[in-house]
Amino acid sequence: MIKEKENDAFLIIIEQILREKTGIRQICAVFILDHNSNDVSLPAVVIKRPREISLTEIEILEIADDCLENDLKLHGGVFFVDEFPVTEQGIHDRRKIEEFANNFHRQQIMEAKISRELNRRKLKPYTYV
Repeated sequence: MIKEKENDAFLIIIEQILREKTGIRQICAVFILDHNSNDVSLPAVVIKRPREISLTEIEILEIADDCLENDLKLHGGVFFVDEFPVTEQGIHDRRKIEEFANNFHRQQIMEAKISRELNRRKLKPYTYV
């Protein structure tokens, strides 16, 4: 229980700092699983894409690198959405947002593995026996 409250505090810190530095209001920080090591959680943010601000994923990662301590840096990435899922009370449904981020992260990893494999096969010379 203490660990969970500590993690919640980290997420709030990430959100507050990024809101202040980027001007983006609709930010939800989550922890996603490191799919290379299932016992490690990586900080990530899901952002409702603002119309008036045109920051890219890379720019947000650079801001996070400059402003956040190493444990809070966005090693899990930055994800953009058009809308946040909300609870019946009208607040962000952090659990669904975290699920989205985990699924999207997993998809990116699979696409990267497939791309690497295709590139490896193209570059490997044919040998005739």
